[in-house]
Amino acid sequence: MNETKGGVSLSVLHCMFNIEGSVTHFMHDFDPELYRALPNLYVVCVLDNQVGLRSIPAGLFVKTSYSHEESGFVDAVYGLAVAAFGADLIESWKASFVPARLTVRGSEPLSEMEMVRVLCTQRLKHAGSGLRPS
Repeated sequence: MNETKGGVSLSVLHCMFNIEGSVTHFMHDFDPELYRALPNLYVVCVLDNQVGLRSIPAGLFVKTSYSHEESGFVDAVYGLAVAAFGADLIESWKASFVPARLTVRGSEPLSEMEMVRVLCTQRLKHAGSGLRPS
């Protein structure tokens, strides 16, 4: 969980897209009541912006009180990414984030496989816009 500038955010799942095409993913433990109380669910592609590489090696599912239009959103996502992947890796990637807000019916989290499927879909979508998948 990450609290930034009065907001609350939690990481639901994070993943790494492996070179051979597989996905290594990790579900996070979180308070179900807090999950239901937070209004915004995002799938976030993590961009590797190293010179000449610009790829999408990782992603996150984030539940947050922030909208992507609020100033604290990027700081909250950055904090969750550092917690998931480590500061050294995030800094070496010169990471930036491409969020997409999801509308989900009901208050229960998506299944692990649904989240992985959405992350893979977002990665392919952005790879089609000129980014390398990884």
